[in-house]
Amino acid sequence: MAPICRRSHYLFQEKKLILERYLSADQYKVSLGEFAKVCGVKYNTLYRWGHAIDWDITRIEELKRKKRKKTKEGESQLGEAVEAKILTIKGEHVNWGPLKIKQYLFRHEQIIVPQTSVYKFLKARGLVEERKKVDVVPHDRSFEYESPMAGVQMDLLHLTLATGVAIFLVTLLDDFSRFVLSSRFIPVKTMDNVTELFRGVVRKYGVMDTLLTDCGSEFVSWQKFTRFEELLVDLDVQYIASGPDKKENQGKIERWHQTVRDELRMRGPLDYSSEAQLWIQDVW
Repeated sequence: MAPICRRSHYLFQEKKLILERYLSADQYKVSLGEFAKVCGVKYNTLYRWGHAIDWDITRIEELKRKKRKKTKEGESQLGEAVEAKILTIKGEHVNWGPLKIKQYLFRHEQIIVPQTSVYKFLKARGLVEERKKVDVVPHDRSFEYESPMAGVQMDLLHLTLATGVAIFLVTLLDDFSRFVLSSRFIPVKTMDNVTELFRGVVRKYGVMDTLLTDCGSEFVSWQKFTRFEELLVDLDVQYIASGPDKKENQGKIERWHQTVRDELRMRGPLDYSSEAQLWIQDVW
């Protein structure tokens, strides 16, 4: 089999040809991983194509793309009952946004709705305005909470080991005292890893009143209520997800990240994840 040059997009005929070649080579006991190296297509891409047709050559026509039907602007798919509840909640709490309403529906009504759907519905009714960029006037005084554990900031820092492997530093910092509650490396940026570190901080220092993060996929999702948000609701923690291009909201933890970068620049690159854990403990 002659290798096929890897590209970012494949035509339907090319997908069909590649899958037919794999199915014909299957009789020679060629694994999917070995075939991926030969044909130049990523393993996950081949598996997705094959899963779409259940590796059945007779169903290969099902690989043709189907355009997703988009909801027209102003049209809602929430249902009349959910829409009525949203209007009631918005009437009682005028200052609440789509995220707060989504969390309330999950906690008190056991209703799971996407945040984007809530936002589109409120926007169609004229109950929410689009965010507009404004010129921020710089000031000397920075905001801080009135007591320890009243507000905690949480964020991730992406670093690269000397071997080229990516590693992520998860940090929780008290907004009032700027005390680093926890700062540990994780090999993969997943919600489970982040949640486990958060649980460790709660067990050691107690439950904070407010948690501030960015809109990373390890924290929130625009399409569903995440496990991390469920945990915060159960602990009665007010959750604030900072919007895009709002790095100044997490200025204190960003300053800690700058300290880590400076120390790492003086020390030199780290070789292993275990070495990184020991190093961050010394810096912390």
